[in-house]
Amino acid sequence: MIFINSKKYGSSVQHYKKVNGDTSYSITYKDEYNKLKRLKIGDKSMGITEAFCNQKRIEVLNSLRLGEEAPILATRKRKVIITLNEIADIYFKQREVYVKDNVRSCQKYATKSKKEIW
Repeated sequence: MIFINSKKYGSSVQHYKKVNGDTSYSITYKDEYNKLKRLKIGDKSMGITEAFCNQKRIEVLNSLRLGEEAPILATRKRKVIITLNEIADIYFKQREVYVKDNVRSCQKYATKSKKEIW
């Protein structure tokens, strides 16, 4: 799948031809972590045009700049971030079944994890 940049809007609006002859449009923008994101807007058969995609991109950028969440981004699910402490809690709870002296290991982890790692 090769994305083709728009001639009018550059790399911010991209499209590609599907096998069935339809054109699919997507936009690119950088999020708050300066990471390049690509968001699919829709197909040409649904009435989506390059101008409409550019307008949606402007809405997304304005919402990111102002700190509010755009409606198009709110529908996306956020990833669940699992911390090391959560994994350690699960590990030590499962380990209690097999090892009787689990308290010492938990205490060692607690003292070591409190130190800041730089």
